[in-house]
Amino acid sequence: MTDPKVDCSSLPTYTAHLVPCKVRYTGATEEFKDNFQMDLSHGESLKKVEPDSQHNTSHVTYFRGRKVMGQEILSSSDYEAFLMSTSEASDASETKIAKPIAKLSSVINYERDGNEDRLREEIDKFNEFIELNDIVHS
Repeated sequence: MTDPKVDCSSLPTYTAHLVPCKVRYTGATEEFKDNFQMDLSHGESLKKVEPDSQHNTSHVTYFRGRKVMGQEILSSSDYEAFLMSTSEASDASETKIAKPIAKLSSVINYERDGNEDRLREEIDKFNEFIELNDIVHS
């Protein structure tokens, strides 16, 4: 099997938003007029620190009238993250080929208002996974 090289510098760059809801729909929607694709001024309006909160949330927005609070869990200064597309290998094996289709500039994890403790737990578990991953792959 060949090892295809992909020029990642030409890939589009996105911010991933992990939102805690099941919408059972894939595709464009009026719910997110911009599908969380923020321009600079809109992005700044989403970044609100909750002054009376003991939790470190950096993104606040609303989904279907409900407040969701988010925190960046991965930035491009820490790691290179990619959105991958998988396909079957051309031979008869069960091999899957993963190909990067976009680069992630950051990943933001959201939780519903009132569930900030759950957000903190999720982020702690994610950081634990990253630490373990660094140990295994270094």
